[in-house]
Amino acid sequence: MFILRHLQHAARTIKPSNSSRLHNAFIDFKQAYNTIPRQALWSHFRRIRMPAILLSDLQSLHAGDQYLLQDGHKAARVKPTVGVKLGSPLSPLLFSLYINDIDTIAEGVQGAATGTEDVRVTHMLHADDLTLVANAPDAMQTMLNRLVVYARSIRLTINTAKSEVVHFNSKRGAQVPTFMLASAALKCSDSFKCLDMTYHQTLNMTASSEHAAIPMLAAAHQIHGFVRDTALCEKPFASLWLATAQVVPAGMYGCQVWSSGFLREGDVLRPTLQTLHFNILKGTPGVKQSAPNRAVLRECAHEPLQFYWLRAAIRFYNCLFSSYSATLKQAPHADLKMVPRAKTSWASDILRAFEGLQGCDTCTETFSQGLPVYHSDFTADLRFRTRKVWRDIADMNPLESDNKLVT
Repeated sequence: MFILRHLQHAARTIKPSNSSRLHNAFIDFKQAYNTIPRQALWSHFRRIRMPAILLSDLQSLHAGDQYLLQDGHKAARVKPTVGVKLGSPLSPLLFSLYINDIDTIAEGVQGAATGTEDVRVTHMLHADDLTLVANAPDAMQTMLNRLVVYARSIRLTINTAKSEVVHFNSKRGAQVPTFMLASAALKCSDSFKCLDMTYHQTLNMTASSEHAAIPMLAAAHQIHGFVRDTALCEKPFASLWLATAQVVPAGMYGCQVWSSGFLREGDVLRPTLQTLHFNILKGTPGVKQSAPNRAVLRECAHEPLQFYWLRAAIRFYNCLFSSYSATLKQAPHADLKMVPRAKTSWASDILRAFEGLQGCDTCTETFSQGLPVYHSDFTADLRFRTRKVWRDIADMNPLESDNKLVT
């Protein structure tokens, strides 16, 4: 998600070949985990020189497995000879190893531009989801043509009905190229949902953030049912604690990427998700909707969502440097190089988010140099900034102020 956002900003800022478009093909393999021929899998592992003892253990793990298929009163036992085990934590790794030579489809192809001049990205892989990216239409079509041949060679089937293309940074209704996969034209969409996050062709992070509203409401409904069933209705503190454990995390999925535009000091109350958070909190003790939002946060012992989002973004940034992916390690440096030209890039947003912190200069300098931010000190500083509104009114007389937080 982070790399895709960076590529969108890079295309918009750099305009390779005088165009800001970024062509993305989201490829779906039909029942990828279920259809890998096991003999082909073992042969591939021998070809990449997997240690014999490890290969033997994997073969033993899959040997003799059987499943019971039941349809009403009818039942049958089957012994599969294809596919990896569903639900096994090893399966995504085995699939990734099976297609570890997929880079061949991008040989000699100029990928999508990044903030670093000599770094290009042609494709990204997560589990069995493949994304091809390119700024030039002919580069994209070349990779798609090669993908058809490659998939056939490893006996995987591409589901063209579920594969889509999004032309990022294109205006609605603009004329865009049509890409062919085998003999089928890929569907062109204004947005695409991947890993439960929606990517919009116009880089609308606000719309991307609102996908978390449904999980937040679902978590609140689940808490309400639990409290009702366990006779905890008279103990609102239990519901508030459960909200911290369930509602807040539900509003954080993908926030490391989409929340950066909501992290400035004065934007605490602006996001739609924060309004939803307030409504859930006010409904728990039954206070009026007109009650001051910050007062409700304080009485409920909750932090604003911005606190969790920014903390998660910095933790994510620090983790990039220990990633096994060379592309991910290069991504923050590439994004930082675009700061002077891209005022809405992820790195630019994070730098503005440091304003108001006691250690603003230190954080800014460390981040700008592409170094990890010391997380524990940052978290304490962020919490101190979040509570500034209470320090500002600490000495005010309630009889002489019309500020609701004071009175």
